[in-house]
Amino acid sequence: MSKDYTQRLQHVIPGGAHTYSRGADQYPSNAPAILERGKGAYVFDHKGKKYLDYGMALRAVNIGYAEDEIDEAAIRQIRNGNNLTRPSMIELQAAELLVDIIDSADMVK
Repeated sequence: MSKDYTQRLQHVIPGGAHTYSRGADQYPSNAPAILERGKGAYVFDHKGKKYLDYGMALRAVNIGYAEDEIDEAAIRQIRNGNNLTRPSMIELQAAELLVDIIDSADMVK
């Protein structure tokens, strides 16, 4: 079954993944070929088998997957509109916060 997913992925996505480090050739053969969801520090394959995700989305998810408080805050903001044509209040607030807490930053982008 894993081979089927790998072949399907490679048929429609160059290298089978949008990021080289996620490709099938970067993992041992017993690693799941495709994942369905994540919760906390764990990911689950299409059969529901649970794995500890040592990679945490290539280190981008250091707080864990599907954390309710964070998900709900993101959904609230999405409902306000995301990637607006002009700068948004949350963009200004985030930039000001980052400049305040990062001593070496005069500006952020």
